[in-house]
Amino acid sequence: MKKMNTKTAVLACCLLMAGSLMAQTSQLRNTSSNYGKKYWDEGPLVWSDFQKRMNEEAEGGLLATKWEVTPESVKKGNLTYTHYVSRLYMDQLVSYITIGSMTPDKLKYFQIVFNIYEANRREFQIAYDREGKNLVDLSDYYNRKAHSEVSSFKDLTNGGKDSLAVSDYGRNLDSRLAELSMEIGRDVPDDPIMTGFSFSGVLGYSGEFFNGGVTDFLSQSHGGIIGLSFGYKRFTATFEVTLGSGGYLKKGLSYDGETWVAGDGLTVGHGGLELSYALHDGPWLRVGPMFGIEAGFVENNVLSKLHERDNVDTEIDAFRLEAGVQADLKLWRSMTPNLYDVMMTEYGIQFRIFVARDFFNTPLEPGNSLGFSVAFYYRLM
Repeated sequence: MKKMNTKTAVLACCLLMAGSLMAQTSQLRNTSSNYGKKYWDEGPLVWSDFQKRMNEEAEGGLLATKWEVTPESVKKGNLTYTHYVSRLYMDQLVSYITIGSMTPDKLKYFQIVFNIYEANRREFQIAYDREGKNLVDLSDYYNRKAHSEVSSFKDLTNGGKDSLAVSDYGRNLDSRLAELSMEIGRDVPDDPIMTGFSFSGVLGYSGEFFNGGVTDFLSQSHGGIIGLSFGYKRFTATFEVTLGSGGYLKKGLSYDGETWVAGDGLTVGHGGLELSYALHDGPWLRVGPMFGIEAGFVENNVLSKLHERDNVDTEIDAFRLEAGVQADLKLWRSMTPNLYDVMMTEYGIQFRIFVARDFFNTPLEPGNSLGFSVAFYYRLM
């Protein structure tokens, strides 16, 4: 057997110690976050949950409770739904009992108070799951409601001294808790599809092919597209710009006193307003017609470089109308409630196929074009 050298032994020890330290740190972190907390779902209260005090007081003790709210994610198809889940606990660092008050009746009284807060926590959770928003307002309302119920219970039972009233109240409360447990659910809510205002951005590629009289000079164009969209429900208005190559001039022409030579490279661009309406808007796909009105240009790259410092027009202006079909493939969506409302984000790929009528300044004749685009989009609702 090969003998282990000192260096190998030292490295092995270091790795073992590092792993042990990480495990202990993780355990301490988990322990510290729950230190001094007794959760309602961990079982009934016992006297060991309370701090002990020797001095006798009128109240005999105190049960301090809180409910914590933490985010939790549920995935359904391409939708990740994040919502808030509440959990009630007893604050053991504040709760106490005096030695002379440690009786079974007093413990039962505290347990019912604990149960009252739990019933209201469940009512809060049910209301929040139903609405999906207004977290702060709902939490404040049910906290106040719980405090009011505890005060009424205290008055009704004379601070827990009326054991018969305490027992009757406890039985009714148990039935209420059982009914509430049947209503609590954490399923993803109904699919939120374009229910209000939206904002989105697109970035991608577009290409088109000309036909008609203009094809004596131009054949095709392609380039990058960038756009910003504003929507309301199924309607979307997009301000979009396309800039790219128009290939090479097929036939020479004269424009504004300059000669455009066949074979000169061209730059083509256009931008304007496009309107779309989603006839179908489902969890994975949004499809509908789109219409656009844009201004554009065809620029001669050779003349533009030659007259870079001169006030010479090297562009032929254009105006276009377009119509087509737009389809958004929804790859990933998330729904995240904030303190008062719900924010939804969406990522996907946008496809378009369209026809356009281009009106160029003389000498280019009007022409038609068939185009398509593929773009990545991000939508915020």
